[in-house]
Amino acid sequence: MAMQKMLVDIEMLDGTEFEDIRIIWADMMRYSDTARRRKWGPMEEDKLTATGFMAFAAMQRLGLYSADKGFDTFNTEVAMIYSDDDAGAVDPTTAETSAD
Repeated sequence: MAMQKMLVDIEMLDGTEFEDIRIIWADMMRYSDTARRRKWGPMEEDKLTATGFMAFAAMQRLGLYSADKGFDTFNTEVAMIYSDDDAGAVDPTTAETSAD
């Protein structure tokens, strides 16, 4: 069985780019603990917040983002986060609907 690693690319508003940031179990557990405290719900219900927070946690763990800054500040400084999940995403503004 091949293991699939969760990787994200992060683009900051200042133009800095971070590629292939690996999300590990510790980042996922940090999300889980925070989600429970903030009453965010499970990852499956809000993949956007989950991916963003895990990217934030990974960047702090790796020393790429200040430990003094919180997730809310991170959200104001990020231009985009790209993840493996984005590959199959459908743009809801262009999705076709069936005629009944």
